[in-house]
Amino acid sequence: MNKRMVWFLALILIFPLIASACGGGDVSAEDAEKALRAAFDGDVDEVNKYTCDSQKATAENLAVFDMVELESISCEEDGDNITCSITMSTSLGEGVEPQEMTQEITIPVEDGKLCGSVGPATP
Repeated sequence: MNKRMVWFLALILIFPLIASACGGGDVSAEDAEKALRAAFDGDVDEVNKYTCDSQKATAENLAVFDMVELESISCEEDGDNITCSITMSTSLGEGVEPQEMTQEITIPVEDGKLCGSVGPATP
Protein backbone atom coordinates (compact mmCIF):
# COMPACT_ATOMS: atom_id res chain seq x y z
CA MET A 1 0.00 0.00 0.00
CA ASN A 2 1.54 3.34 -0.96
CA LYS A 3 1.92 6.17 1.54
CA ARG A 4 -0.77 8.33 -0.07
CA MET A 5 -3.27 5.53 0.38
CA VAL A 6 -2.32 5.13 4.05
CA TRP A 7 -2.80 8.85 4.73
CA PHE A 8 -6.03 8.83 2.75
CA LEU A 9 -7.29 5.97 4.93
CA ALA A 10 -6.16 7.82 8.03
CA LEU A 11 -8.11 10.92 7.04
CA ILE A 12 -11.19 9.18 5.71
CA LEU A 13 -11.52 6.20 8.05
CA ILE A 14 -9.72 7.12 11.24
CA PHE A 15 -10.83 10.70 11.83
CA PRO A 16 -14.58 10.00 11.62
CA LEU A 17 -14.03 7.37 14.29
CA ILE A 18 -12.00 9.83 16.34
CA ALA A 19 -14.85 12.31 15.98
CA SER A 20 -17.03 9.88 17.81
CA ALA A 21 -14.36 9.56 20.50
CA CYS A 22 -13.93 13.20 21.48
CA GLY A 23 -16.12 15.92 22.78
CA GLY A 24 -16.82 18.51 25.46
CA GLY A 25 -19.67 19.07 27.88
CA ASP A 26 -19.32 16.21 30.35
CA VAL A 27 -16.31 14.99 28.39
CA SER A 28 -13.08 16.86 29.10
CA ALA A 29 -10.02 17.37 26.90
CA GLU A 30 -8.30 14.77 29.08
CA ASP A 31 -11.12 12.31 28.33
CA ALA A 32 -10.77 13.03 24.62
CA GLU A 33 -7.06 12.21 24.82
CA LYS A 34 -7.86 8.97 26.68
CA ALA A 35 -10.39 8.00 24.02
CA LEU A 36 -7.95 8.73 21.20
CA ARG A 37 -5.17 6.74 22.86
CA ALA A 38 -7.62 3.87 23.40
CA ALA A 39 -8.60 3.99 19.72
CA PHE A 40 -4.96 3.74 18.66
CA ASP A 41 -4.49 0.86 21.15
CA GLY A 42 -7.58 -0.94 19.82
CA ASP A 43 -9.40 -0.78 23.17
CA VAL A 44 -13.05 -0.85 22.09
CA ASP A 45 -14.47 -0.75 25.62
CA GLU A 46 -12.46 2.32 26.60
CA VAL A 47 -13.38 4.20 23.41
CA ASN A 48 -17.05 3.38 23.92
CA LYS A 49 -17.05 4.89 27.42
CA TYR A 50 -16.98 8.28 25.71
CA THR A 51 -19.21 7.63 22.68
CA CYS A 52 -22.90 8.01 22.04
CA ASP A 53 -24.87 4.91 21.09
CA SER A 54 -24.99 5.72 17.38
CA GLN A 55 -21.19 6.01 17.17
CA LYS A 56 -19.94 2.97 19.09
CA ALA A 57 -16.57 1.61 18.00
CA THR A 58 -16.01 -2.01 16.99
CA ALA A 59 -12.84 -4.05 16.70
CA GLU A 60 -13.22 -3.80 12.92
CA ASN A 61 -13.36 0.02 13.06
CA LEU A 62 -10.29 0.20 15.26
CA ALA A 63 -8.29 -2.16 13.04
CA VAL A 64 -7.60 0.87 10.82
CA PHE A 65 -5.31 2.16 13.58
CA ASP A 66 -2.97 -0.81 13.02
CA MET A 67 -1.60 1.06 10.00
CA VAL A 68 -0.36 4.04 12.01
CA GLU A 69 1.53 4.66 15.21
CA LEU A 70 0.47 7.41 17.56
CA GLU A 71 3.27 9.86 18.29
CA SER A 72 1.41 12.48 20.34
CA ILE A 73 -2.03 13.86 21.20
CA SER A 74 -2.90 17.24 22.63
CA CYS A 75 -6.51 18.33 23.16
CA GLU A 76 -8.08 21.45 24.60
CA GLU A 77 -11.65 22.49 25.27
CA ASP A 78 -13.07 25.21 23.06
CA GLY A 79 -16.65 26.04 24.05
CA ASP A 80 -18.85 23.14 22.99
CA ASN A 81 -15.98 21.60 21.05
CA ILE A 82 -12.64 19.99 21.72
CA THR A 83 -9.74 20.69 19.42
CA CYS A 84 -7.11 17.99 19.18
CA SER A 85 -3.71 17.90 17.54
CA ILE A 86 -2.74 14.35 16.65
CA THR A 87 0.69 13.37 15.36
CA MET A 88 1.03 9.89 13.90
CA SER A 89 3.49 8.02 11.76
CA THR A 90 3.46 5.04 9.48
CA SER A 91 6.08 2.80 7.99
CA LEU A 92 5.35 1.26 4.64
CA GLY A 93 7.83 -1.55 5.09
CA GLU A 94 11.47 -2.39 5.54
CA GLY A 95 13.84 0.17 4.13
CA VAL A 96 11.12 2.80 3.75
CA GLU A 97 11.49 5.94 5.83
CA PRO A 98 8.53 6.33 8.24
CA GLN A 99 6.17 9.14 7.29
CA GLU A 100 4.82 11.50 9.94
CA MET A 101 1.69 13.62 9.82
CA THR A 102 0.09 16.03 12.27
CA GLN A 103 -3.61 16.75 11.96
CA GLU A 104 -5.63 19.26 13.97
CA ILE A 105 -9.31 18.53 14.26
CA THR A 106 -12.25 20.22 15.94
CA ILE A 107 -14.83 17.86 17.35
CA PRO A 108 -18.32 18.98 18.34
CA VAL A 109 -19.86 17.69 21.56
CA GLU A 110 -23.44 16.48 21.92
CA ASP A 111 -25.10 15.70 25.25
CA GLY A 112 -21.76 15.20 26.97
CA LYS A 113 -20.87 12.35 24.64
CA LEU A 114 -18.62 11.98 21.66
CA CYS A 115 -21.01 12.06 18.72
CA GLY A 116 -19.88 14.88 16.47
CA SER A 117 -18.34 14.86 13.05
CA VAL A 118 -14.72 15.65 12.43
CA GLY A 119 -13.46 18.66 10.59
CA PRO A 120 -10.23 20.61 10.39
CA ALA A 121 -9.58 22.88 13.32
CA THR A 122 -10.99 26.34 12.79
CA PRO A 123 -9.03 29.45 13.72
